Amino acid sequence: MYSTPFTLSISKKVKAIALKEGYTNSDVASNAYIINNETIANPVISSPTGTYYQQLLISLTCPTAGALIKYTLDGTDPDENSTQYSIPFTLDHSTVLKVKAFKENYLPSSIIQTEYEIFLSSVPGMLFVQGGMFNNGSANVNLSDFYMGIYEVTQSEWFYIMGDHPSSGVGIGDNFPVYGISWFSVIKYCNLKSIHDGKTPCYIYDTFGTNPADWPEGWNTVSENHLKITCDWQADGYRLPSEMEWLYAALGGNRTHNYTYSGTNNLSEAGWYQGNSGNYTHVIGGKKNNELGFKDLTGNVLEWCWDIYGDYSTTDENNPHGIETGSLRVYRGGCWFSEDTNCRNDFRSRNYATTVNNGIGFRLVRKAD
Repeated sequence: MYSTPFTLSISKKVKAIALKEGYTNSDVASNAYIINNETIANPVISSPTGTYYQQLLISLTCPTAGALIKYTLDGTDPDENSTQYSIPFTLDHSTVLKVKAFKENYLPSSIIQTEYEIFLSSVPGMLFVQGGMFNNGSANVNLSDFYMGIYEVTQSEWFYIMGDHPSSGVGIGDNFPVYGISWFSVIKYCNLKSIHDGKTPCYIYDTFGTNPADWPEGWNTVSENHLKITCDWQADGYRLPSEMEWLYAALGGNRTHNYTYSGTNNLSEAGWYQGNSGNYTHVIGGKKNNELGFKDLTGNVLEWCWDIYGDYSTTDENNPHGIETGSLRVYRGGCWFSEDTNCRNDFRSRNYATTVNNGIGFRLVRKAD
C-alpha cells in the first residue's frame, strides 16, 4: 500500500495499480528506473591556475566516455544549462573558469575551477602601464603611459648585449637577475640594446652623443660624471624608470590595492629577502606578481632608477624625473639580503653611480607610443 514517497537506491521496475471497492481496478502502470550511483570522472582543464603573459588556448576533456562538459567564465557554478564545451577556446583576459561534467543516469562530476591572471602586451617582455594620478606621500604625481619590463634584466640578457658576466657569488645562471652592475653600466646597456634593436637611444653623454662607443675613456669611472648624462624622454629606446614610474608600478598603478609590498601585504608571497632567500638571489619570476602583472619588484635584487636622490616635491607634478643636481642615484625595491622593512613599496635608497653591489640590478622601461 502506497502512503508516502519512497526512495529507490538500486535499479527497479515499479508497477502500480489503483483499487477501490465498487470500482473496476485501474490498469497497471509500469516504469523501469535505472539507478546508477557511479559518479562521472572530474573533467581536466589543459592549463593550470596561474599568471600568463599571452593568450591561452583552453582544452577540456573528461575521462568518462560520452559525458557532456559544461563551463562558465563569470564565477558562477556550471549546471546543465551552462555553455557546452565542443572545441578549444581562447582566453585573453583574467577570469575564473569553472567546469562540470554531466551524463544521463550518472551522478555529475565535481566542479573543477581554475583562476587565470592574463596580462597581454604588444611589446615582448614588457607590460603596458596606463598612466594616472597617485600620491607619493608628499604630493600628487601625474604620469603618462609607459611600458615596463615584467622581470628584472637577467644575466643572459646582459651577456647578449654587453658580452661580460658581472654577477658572481650569490646566484649564477641565465635566468637569474643580473647584479654587480653600476648605474653607469646600466646606462650603457640601455643605449647599446636600443641600438641593437633599431631604436633611438635615450641617453646622451655630455657632447659625445648616444653611442657609448663614442664616449671618452673614463666616462664611467668618476662618480661626478653622472651629471653629464641627460635623457631624451621622447626617444623610443630603452631606459631606466624614473623613481615615480617605478613606485607607481610597484603600487599596482590604477589597479592598486595599496599593499605594503608589491602585490601583497605578505612579503614572502612576492619577494626574496633576508627572511626566505637563503642568502642568494633566485631565478626571476618565482614569486607572486602584483596587480599589474610585474614580478620581483620588492625583493630579489634592488633596482636602479634614473633619479638623483633628493627630497620629493611638495607640489603636484607631471612626469617628474627628480632633482637636477646631487651626488647619488636612487634604487628601489629591496633585495635578497634586505630586512622586510627595507622592501616596502615606500622604501628609498641611493648610492654613487659607480657603485657595484651584489644586491643591485635593474629593469627596463620604454615610452608608450
